[in-house]
Amino acid sequence: MLPHEWIAQYGVLAVVLAAAVLAGVLADLLWFRGGRRYGPRTLHTVCNLSLSRDACISRTERFFNRWGVRLLIVARFMPGLSMVAVPLCGASGTRLRSFVWHDCAGLALWAAAGLLLGAVFSARVEALLAASSALGGRASVVAGAAVALFLGYRYARRAWGAKTPRQAGPSVH
Repeated sequence: MLPHEWIAQYGVLAVVLAAAVLAGVLADLLWFRGGRRYGPRTLHTVCNLSLSRDACISRTERFFNRWGVRLLIVARFMPGLSMVAVPLCGASGTRLRSFVWHDCAGLALWAAAGLLLGAVFSARVEALLAASSALGGRASVVAGAAVALFLGYRYARRAWGAKTPRQAGPSVH
């Protein structure tokens, strides 16, 4: 493959990867600053947006205490973790340079995985999009209904869990 062919084929992916990392870091810097400035209030706000807010902070703090800022490298691959890990870095006093470096590494890994999967399965994705286009608006209605049912189920579970009294564990004296 000639250099200009390589650049034409893979240069676009490199530009998309760079744009994804830049956009992700800029957005994460806002949450990092929020965590730095408001501390636990930012974490509670973010966890209120989560579908499983009960375990949100405790699970993230457990991971953060074990791995530190290195958690950002893999946090995007763990649902819900990346949402809280960024403000937790700010609240815990992580240095800005360390945060940006680890966040860029994690974002690059996450975006590269998505781009690689998209490149490998592009023919299948195009076939799926053509099939859903043939179905028209019905495919959108079915997908929207599935998402609404899932969110309703999670909301009902959370509401039901808040109403049931917690069982007290054995006390240790």
